[in-house]
Amino acid sequence: MSNFGKTERKIKDLFLSEKKFTYEQANYSVLKCDKPTSSKGECKTDVYVLAQDDLGNQKEFKISVKQNNADFLENKISSVSYTHLTL
Repeated sequence: MSNFGKTERKIKDLFLSEKKFTYEQANYSVLKCDKPTSSKGECKTDVYVLAQDDLGNQKEFKISVKQNNADFLENKISSVSYTHLTL
């Protein structure tokens, strides 16, 4: 498994094992944590977390993993972004 995959798995496992976290001085409980899927290919979001604060408000957290040793700048290139590349 690549370092990227290991990092993604560690983040997901941390949310699933801890079940609670604090963000911007609010306490949250994890309701769902997973790798999002799309019919159009891989999402830019690597880990999706649905959490609920102590007041019952739900919030989505979309985490994108970036590493210093990344092999790619963009894993999906549309025709629009392709036209902006300089060859």
